[in-house]
Amino acid sequence: MEPKWHIAFCNVTITKYAGITFRDYYGSPVNMLEAQLKASDIVEKKFGVGRFITPYVDSPGGIIASFLGMSIIYPSETEKRK
Repeated sequence: MEPKWHIAFCNVTITKYAGITFRDYYGSPVNMLEAQLKASDIVEKKFGVGRFITPYVDSPGGIIASFLGMSIIYPSETEKRK
């Protein structure tokens, strides 16, 4: 039976359920994979929809600019937004 709907989990949801910061999530492919697997396990136990979080390379938009030679500025995790 083909599902007639799809659930999307964005990076905010994955990092929240995995208990990891964006810096750690995007700082290591291993952390990214572990966070996705942990989030998948949690939402499966909680809601029965863990199958919708499959491992993938999550490339944020800022990384695309770095391919063109632009530098990336990583704000401190403790920096407050204005």
